[in-house]
Amino acid sequence: MDVFDSIADYIKKASPGDRIILGGLGIVDGLRGPFTKHDVMCVTSVDNKNGPTLRSYRCKKRHLIARSHWSQSVGLMSSREFRQLPKLW
Repeated sequence: MDVFDSIADYIKKASPGDRIILGGLGIVDGLRGPFTKHDVMCVTSVDNKNGPTLRSYRCKKRHLIARSHWSQSVGLMSSREFRQLPKLW
């Protein structure tokens, strides 16, 4: 898994179809495992102004991350790593 320091750093190399895990802000570190497929979000589109548009695992709703939360770290997973994750429900 490749780790970026912020979402702004990730946008430079982002492409639709990427699978990412958000690191979170504050006490909880979202990049420490163990992970399930429900922790991973898929990038549906990338815009330099608004950032990436995300979709959760098995969900139709899409999310935009507010610019005030772009300081959190991002983990980029390969498709091989994603296939090995458990579903758990």
